[in-house]
Amino acid sequence: MANLSILRAFYLLNAVTAGRAGLQLLRNDARAIADSFGGPVTPPLAADIIGSAWLGVAICSVFGLFDPATFSPLLLFQVVYKALVVLKATLPALASGQRGHPAVKMGLVFNLWVLVLPFFLPWGHLTAGLRRAIA
Repeated sequence: MANLSILRAFYLLNAVTAGRAGLQLLRNDARAIADSFGGPVTPPLAADIIGSAWLGVAICSVFGLFDPATFSPLLLFQVVYKALVVLKATLPALASGQRGHPAVKMGLVFNLWVLVLPFFLPWGHLTAGLRRAIA
């Protein structure tokens, strides 16, 4: 049951942080756009797409608070996409000495999901369909 409490903590963190960031991006908040992308975004549609995705994660995370295992594919998706952001944006920015780059700040936060969350995901639940398909 401890894992469910940890999953709920991640869902709550998602609901608050992704919800806030998503709403700010959808409102075209210049500060949020600069924090997320390092400056104005061309085309502006990119901020709308990311804002919508983050707000969607936040909304689904509210449901995850009540049924953590059922909504765990959302957390797995986050582990994968955040790992890709770290590999594609954070590490290259660090390698080129851009320690103040938004990708570095974002990557530090994303590492919580990438490095910690996989230890608490309900892997049996997440892989049950795959195991049935190959059996």
